[in-house]
Amino acid sequence: MAKAKDSMSPVRRQYLEIKREYPDAILFFRLGDFYETFDEDAIITSEVLDIVLTERSVGKGQRVPMAGIPYHAAENYLARLIESGHHVAICEQIGDQPVKGIFPRKVVRVVTPGTITEPGLLPGDANNYLVAVVIEDQKAGVAYADITTGEFAVTELAGADIRGALRAEITRLRPAEILIPEKLDFGNAVAGHVTSWPAWRFEPGRCEEILLGQFEAGALDGFGLRGKILAIRAAGGIVQYLGETQQSALELLQGLSTYSLSEFMTLDSATRRNLELAETLRGGQVKGSLLGVLDRTVTPMGKRLIRQWVSKPLLNVEEIALRQQGVQFFYDDGLLRSELRTALKPLGDIERLTNRVISGTALPRDLTSLRNSLSKLPIVSGLLPVEAVHGLEFLQKYDDCAEVLQLLESALAEDPPATLQNPGVIREGFSPELDGVMKSSSHAREWIANLESVERKRTGIKSLKVGYNKVFGYYIEVTKANAGEVPGDYIRKQTLVNAERYITPEMKEYEALVLNAEERLREIERRLFAQICERVADHAQQLLSAARVLAMLDVLACLAETASVNGYIRPEVVAEDVLDIRDGRHPVVELALSGGNRYVPNDVVFEQGERIRIITGPNMSGKSTALRQAALIVLLAQMGSFVPARSATIG
Repeated sequence: MAKAKDSMSPVRRQYLEIKREYPDAILFFRLGDFYETFDEDAIITSEVLDIVLTERSVGKGQRVPMAGIPYHAAENYLARLIESGHHVAICEQIGDQPVKGIFPRKVVRVVTPGTITEPGLLPGDANNYLVAVVIEDQKAGVAYADITTGEFAVTELAGADIRGALRAEITRLRPAEILIPEKLDFGNAVAGHVTSWPAWRFEPGRCEEILLGQFEAGALDGFGLRGKILAIRAAGGIVQYLGETQQSALELLQGLSTYSLSEFMTLDSATRRNLELAETLRGGQVKGSLLGVLDRTVTPMGKRLIRQWVSKPLLNVEEIALRQQGVQFFYDDGLLRSELRTALKPLGDIERLTNRVISGTALPRDLTSLRNSLSKLPIVSGLLPVEAVHGLEFLQKYDDCAEVLQLLESALAEDPPATLQNPGVIREGFSPELDGVMKSSSHAREWIANLESVERKRTGIKSLKVGYNKVFGYYIEVTKANAGEVPGDYIRKQTLVNAERYITPEMKEYEALVLNAEERLREIERRLFAQICERVADHAQQLLSAARVLAMLDVLACLAETASVNGYIRPEVVAEDVLDIRDGRHPVVELALSGGNRYVPNDVVFEQGERIRIITGPNMSGKSTALRQAALIVLLAQMGSFVPARSATIG
C-alpha cells in the first residue's frame, strides 16, 4: 500500500486530499485551460454532459477515468450538472509560482442550486432562494436567502398541521434548494432539491453565535428573533452553509428581517395551483396565469417584485391603501406613466449587478451595464413631480447614485473587453501609471504596424506580409516564389508549404517591448479593476436601495398600465366584514376569449353575517370560473392592484 502511494503523482495526491474534503460534490479540478474530473466524478460528468470519458496515468501502472471541460465554457456545463441534482466544487490554481514542483490549489466555491451567481444560470424574472427548514414537534423555523439580491428573511410556523403550513410557505417561495438537518423526517412536506446537512450545524447555541458574528451584534432581539429558537437555527444554518459553499456571499447578507404569516394572506399549494397565480395548470407557463395578465414590468427588479406581490397578498388595510395610492397616481397620468416606463426599460439588473461586485465575481461588462443603467437614473428622477415624491413615501429613499456613476464614467473604457484577459478595460486618463506604460509602448506598436509597408518598399516584394501567432510571435512571411529577393538580415524562423517566415533582430526587440507592455498593462488593469469594484461596493446599500425604489416604480406603473388597458377600477378595501363585487370579470378568462365572444360580468354580494353562498347550474355553465373570479378579484385587491369590476368593496 505504501509502495502504491509513493508511486502516485504529486498532482494525484493533491487531488485526493482536496476531494476528501468534498466527498458529496463533483470536483472541478483546474489543470491548465480545463476543469478535469476523475474517478466516479468523471463517470458521472461524462454521462450527464455527454462528453468523452478518457483515462489518465496517475502513477506507475495506475490509470483512472477522466473527463474534462474548457474552463471558459464552464457555465453551460455547470447548468446541466446542477439541473441533474449535483453539487460542483470549483478547485482553482492559487498563485503564479509552483511550490515543490506543484501549483497550490484550493476550492474557491461549491455551486449548488441555491448558491448560483452566474447570470446565465439564474431566472431573470424570479428570485433564486436557498431555504433552510428546522422542524420540532408542531413548530417549524423557515429561513430563506437570495445571494444575488441580498434578501435574507426568517419566520416561525406553528399549528396542528405544521406540515401543511410548511408546504404552503415553501410553495410560495419556490426555492431552488432546501437545506435540512440530516435525519429530519421531511416526509412529503415539499418537493424539490433537498440537501441534508449535519444536524450539529443547526444547534441553537452555535447558530445564535454565528448570526451575532455575521451581523456584528450583541443580541438578536433587534432582528425580531427573541424566543424564536427554530427561526434562529434555520437562519444560522443558512449562514454556515454559505460560509462553506460561497464564502463571498456572506458579504451580501447585510441584514435579516423577521416576518409573520399573519402579515399576508396564506394560500396553500392546492389553492395557488388551482387559481393559476404564477403558472398554468397545464404546461406550467406564465402566459395564461394571473401573473401573465398583470406583468407588464420593464425591469428585472420589477419582474421579481411583482411575482412576490402576487404570491403575498397583504392583510393590513393601510399598507394596501399605500400601494393603491401609487397605482392611482400613475393611472391618472397616462403621459407620465408612459414616459416613466420608457425611461425604466433600458435599465439593467442593478440589484444583481451590485451583488456581483460585492461578491468579487463582476466582469468589465457588468460594470459597463451598471454604468449605463446609472446614467439613466437622472432621467427617471426628473420625470417625478414634487407631489409624487411627497405622496409616495418610498420615493424619499431614491438616490441617483451620482458618485458611483462619476467613478464608472471616469474609470471604464467606453466599450471594454468582456474579460480582464485583454487590455483596454480602463479609460485613458484615469491612471497615470497605466497611461505611462501605454505611451512607452506606443512607439513600438507604431513601428510594427508600419513594418509591412516599409519592408515591401525596401525589398520590392509586394506580397510580403507581417503576421503574429502565439508560438512564434511576430514574423515576416514571404512566398517561396520570392525567396530569392529576401534581404540578408532576415533570419528564417519557419517553413510552410508555399512560404517562408522570417524575423529580424530589430523586429524581436520591438516585439519584446510590445509583449512586455501588454503583460504589464494587464497586471495594472487587474489591480485597478479590483480597486474600482471595492469603491463601488462601498456604495452597495445606496445602490440596492435605489434598485428597490426602481422596482416599486416599475410595478406600480405596470399595475396602472394593466388597469388602464384592461378596464380595471380601484376597489375599496376596508376592515369591515363585507364582500360586494358588482359586474366582476375573471382577469385571465376575459382576455383569452376570441372570435367576438364577450365575458359576461357577475355580481358577488355577501350580506352582513353571510359566509356561504351556493352556486348552481348545469355542467360547463361557468360555476368554477365564477368561484375563481371572486377569489382572484379579492387577491388582486389585497395585493394593491385595481380589479376587473364596475365596483368592489372588499373586507
